[in-house]
Amino acid sequence: MRTTLWNLLSNDVGNHSLKYGITIPMIQRDYAQGRLNPKSVEIRNQFISDIKNSIIRVNEEGSEPLELDFVYGYIKNDVFYPLDGQQRLTTLYLLHWYLAFKDGILPNYVKKLSKFTYQIRQTSNDFFRRILELNVSDIDISDPENKISDHIKNQSWFLSRWSADNTIFSCLNVIDLLHVKFYDSGISLKQIINDDEPSVVFNFLDIEELGMSDDLYIKMNARGVSLTGFENLKAELSKLIKESNFNNLHRYSYEHTEGISDFDMYTYFITKVDTAWSDFFWNLRNKVTHVFDDKLLNLLSFIAMTNKALSDPESFEINKNKFISGEYLPSFYQFIESDLLTETTIINYIDILDFLVEKYPAYSDYNTYSNRYFSLYHILEDKAFNGNYTLLATERIRLYAMMNFLPLTRDLENGAEELFRIERLISNLSSVSNVYNNYEDLYTSLKGLDDIVKNYSGDIYGLFLSSEISGFYREQITEEQIKIILITRSDDWKSLIHEIESDPYLQGHILFLFKYSGIWDNYKEHLFLEWDYQDFTTYHEKLKLYFLKYRMYFSHEGVKDYKNQLFRSAMLAIGDYMIYSKNFHFVDNGINRDISWKRFFRESNNPRYEGSSNVLKQLLDETDPGISDTDNLKRILKTYKPLVTDWRLYFLDHPELIFYLSGYVYFEKDCNLIYLLNASKYSVKAIEMRTYLLQKKLLDLGIITVIAYSQEYSRSIITQIGKRKTKVIFDYDNEDQYILIERGKGRSVYHTEDDAAKYIVNNYGQ
Repeated sequence: MRTTLWNLLSNDVGNHSLKYGITIPMIQRDYAQGRLNPKSVEIRNQFISDIKNSIIRVNEEGSEPLELDFVYGYIKNDVFYPLDGQQRLTTLYLLHWYLAFKDGILPNYVKKLSKFTYQIRQTSNDFFRRILELNVSDIDISDPENKISDHIKNQSWFLSRWSADNTIFSCLNVIDLLHVKFYDSGISLKQIINDDEPSVVFNFLDIEELGMSDDLYIKMNARGVSLTGFENLKAELSKLIKESNFNNLHRYSYEHTEGISDFDMYTYFITKVDTAWSDFFWNLRNKVTHVFDDKLLNLLSFIAMTNKALSDPESFEINKNKFISGEYLPSFYQFIESDLLTETTIINYIDILDFLVEKYPAYSDYNTYSNRYFSLYHILEDKAFNGNYTLLATERIRLYAMMNFLPLTRDLENGAEELFRIERLISNLSSVSNVYNNYEDLYTSLKGLDDIVKNYSGDIYGLFLSSEISGFYREQITEEQIKIILITRSDDWKSLIHEIESDPYLQGHILFLFKYSGIWDNYKEHLFLEWDYQDFTTYHEKLKLYFLKYRMYFSHEGVKDYKNQLFRSAMLAIGDYMIYSKNFHFVDNGINRDISWKRFFRESNNPRYEGSSNVLKQLLDETDPGISDTDNLKRILKTYKPLVTDWRLYFLDHPELIFYLSGYVYFEKDCNLIYLLNASKYSVKAIEMRTYLLQKKLLDLGIITVIAYSQEYSRSIITQIGKRKTKVIFDYDNEDQYILIERGKGRSVYHTEDDAAKYIVNNYGQ
């Protein structure tokens, strides 16, 4: 029979006698809805919010009450012992208690509220009895700093050991949440105990009437499986769509045995989610538990969060971190609380699901392309399906682009090709490695992308050439415009551009090759590259040749691993090619946004780095494709090294110095004083290069020394030779010389490394 908690406490449940109320039996576990683990937080937040919303709807709109399914148990000696429903009943009880306490009318209802007891342990039962004695006048509950749980724990009767009672601990947490949710809600106790318009009901069942013992029930109930998170969300989301003002604004066609029907969003959603979409995810299910709809739930949260990054970037960053930490779990409650379930998100969700099942021919044709720049499915499978919230800015941009372009291209005659073109552009624009430092940078790109989507009319290449594109690295946008012009000119250009873009290290960023071949500067003068046949042939061959030479020296990780830093030595022999980021660096492999070859290539159009870029161009110009890369580098080094007379010579003579610590170098006194750094910034761990070279020479001669930072001389010096405390300082008094300071001997001066080493060997050797 359908009833309420207040009916049970009032002994008003049909022909059942509950004279002494409700007792949670020993067989039950502790009250758990107030625990602090993420799942419990989600459950109580959603449950209490559902109750609150139901009370408001019932009282303001006359809606149907919230149904809490069955509450099972048995009656013995006029007491009801629940076997299933303990958690729900306890939360409802605490709500009744709180509303009576808040309104200062608790004494009026002590008799009925005292009919709710716990058998699990005496401390729990004492707690429920004691809180009925509280007086709201003893605490200013209007002050948010005054938590009711603290007020309770400050009572003389609250024993310290009660904090170890899991039920009491959970009750205190739930009471605090009830205060947050209901204090200024305008809801009173009388509203929820109104038998004529109940707000929360459940179906009461005495299992003994069915001939079931509690042992049999427990065994039977243990086999039950609760609703998954997505099943709950599916029901709530369907209801949200149905009651929305946008349900009928979006029409979807659905093909079935009777033909093709036109559905509103709600009908389409509930039909597809239980058929084609679920069938797709069933194939991705956990092979042990057979659970798959968690992937559907995670996917929705990823789409919602990506949209949030555009609409409210600060909130996106906060929510993302809470999802990563586990403080937030994907659920309908959390989506609503975080304002994630927007009309746009729901539309995007449906579009992505249709893409995954390849509903439209354009989608399936697009998925057949073999030379993909990135895989939307891979992004979804690797991150979104599995709840990995560390999705990079690059991946979010790609996800946002594709989910917004899917519906715009699906009915185009060349829809698959357009998707592939969009994929190529977004891949290149989003993977520039120096752009995304924080959520504000992500927002900038999403905003620029949103403008592209709004202006799109079926020709992405035409849009890029005719519109002002923003939100991405300016030079990369220009690079893409040049590529579009060339790709659309001929299949030869298309083939070459695609080949260069597919290089595993360049990953679509080829500005420096355009610069070296003259294409970049020509575009700056003639925007549409209006060349004649000979010009096209000449530039095509130049670009092809520079790419060939580049491939001789670079692998998928950067510069190939040459012995004795042969490549960097050849570059250094030609000129100073170092790149600057806090200090100078010899350029790293990999994808570091500040000091890698990727940045070096990207700065090819930067006047500040024109000299560095020209060094690489000259090396490529000096390269003979007819001989090996190593022979080329040796020849270049041999040709240019004799011409070097500055600081570079130290590194050419000692190539091991190039990456001795980190590759970072700090220069003083017109590059006469050089420090090898262990990080990007100068610190006491920096080693003065000439001092290090002296140490190295002495070691080769059998003399062990110690280098350490000297506060007195503000630099690294030799502090010990063998076992003797002796100082060796280079550039003392700003002179290009070595000073030795020995106990009992004073100072001696040496103008060359060899002279200093000779003296030390003669006086400190064996």
